[in-house]
Order: sequence, then structure tokens, then C-alpha cells
Amino acid sequence: MSRAWLRGLALVLGLAARLGAEGSSADDAPLLTYSVSIGGQVLHANTLEFAGLAFRDVVAKPSYSGSTLTFSDCQATAYGGTVAGSVQINLETGVYHCHCSVAHIDLGTVLSEFGGNNANVTGTVSGWADFDIPAQRVAGLTGKGEITVTKGSLVQLPLLTNLLVGDPSNSKGKDSANATFEFRLERINILSGQLNSPACRIAIRGTVGFDGDLRLQLTPWFKFDLIDSVPGLGPIVAPMLSSMSSRVAKALLRGQITHPVLIINPFLKKE
Repeated sequence: MSRAWLRGLALVLGLAARLGAEGSSADDAPLLTYSVSIGGQVLHANTLEFAGLAFRDVVAKPSYSGSTLTFSDCQATAYGGTVAGSVQINLETGVYHCHCSVAHIDLGTVLSEFGGNNANVTGTVSGWADFDIPAQRVAGLTGKGEITVTKGSLVQLPLLTNLLVGDPSNSKGKDSANATFEFRLERINILSGQLNSPACRIAIRGTVGFDGDLRLQLTPWFKFDLIDSVPGLGPIVAPMLSSMSSRVAKALLRGQITHPVLIINPFLKKE
């Protein structure tokens, strides 16, 4: 439906431009010009699918000015949460500029859409992203964003439990995570990321390719709460042990998103 609507709009715009150019047949006649404007209408779709995700009750307000078609006040519901944003399409350059924000999205439901089968991984996702997409060249996408996860059970992932000591199920629903990232050179570059759980803190940096290629570095920092509670000794020894353990337990995450491989790499030795 949206493609047919855009094709019809392009036809109208092209016809208007042609009439403006051919509106006068005599040199001394006034030049007739035509313009097209759109505004005040509201588009609604019951369901919209994009990048493998489904959005419900989608609404947007289209407007057209100069060479830019804008869909503002975009709103939708998805996976237990809400999505809002805007899309600007430059009809001359074909570049799409998008801004979106999400709130209260259910992490487990989203992962299941991409084939995830670990029902123990849960959390609530919020965040935002700004990005530009050149027409017919998704690989040229550039942008940046930030994401947070709260009330999560994230260390239930088998790969992460390999870095921990003890039973991670004891901290269900108490994990959180945050990350800032950018889109560049067909990759998602994680500029800074951190996963927090009662057992430890894991720093995350690296890249995720648009093709699913993983190049992540994981650095855990254990908390040693029992030692930290010892008067006089804990505040000195616990941070020291945490620093030492983080150097020994450093790991690399390689492979594909669907088949990740964890490589324990103390002191970040070359592979």
C-alpha cells in the first residue's frame, strides 16, 4: 500500500513539473507554474512490516515541501511497547533520513522473531536512533543511536554464563545494559557498552556486521561482594581482585549472530 501511494505521488509531482515547464508556448506569454503540496492528512495502517519486524496501528502525517516528502508524528505499537519517529525523503537525492525511538519493548519477543530460542533471556528495551539511507543502497546506511535494557535476565545466555561464577538464575530480572553505537561501513560499531548484573559488570566493545559477522570484545569485572563487606580489608582487596580477574577473563566473541563463538583471551593475546 505504501509503495503504491508513493508511486502515485511521484506521478503527480512529475506531471506538475512537466506542466510547469511546458505551460507556455509563446515567448511573450506569462510562464505558468504549478506546485504540489500535501498536508493535514493522516495515514493509517493496521500492520506494517520492516526489516523482519511487525508494527501495529501505524499512523503518520505526510507533508510535502520543496523536494522533501516528510512523514511526521509516526507512531506504532510493537512487542509490548511503543515506537515513534519521523521519516524525510529527499526526492532529488533519494536519501531517506529517519529518526525513531522505542520504549518498553519486550526483548524476549523481539529475539524470538529472529530465531532466538532462549526463553530465559528477558528485558525491557528503550532507545533511539538517527540514520540516513541512500536510495537503493542500504549498505550505505550511516547514523548513530543509544539503547538501554532494564529488568533483564541477560546473563542467562550460555555464552555469557561461561564468563561467570555461580548460578546466574539467582539474578533473574536484575540485569541491565546500555550501549551507544553508530552505523558505518556496513557495520554497527558499539562505541561503549556495559552489561550490569549482581554478579559482575561486563564491558562490551566492537562491531556487528550487517551480514551478522561478530567482532566483540568482552571484559568482565567481578564484584566480590563477600570480600568487600570485610571491614578495613574489603575496600582494598575487592577492587584489586576485580581488576586482576578482568584481565584474566577477557574474551572475544566471533562468528555469526546465529552461531557465535566465545574465545577466552587472557590479556588480549593475539589469536
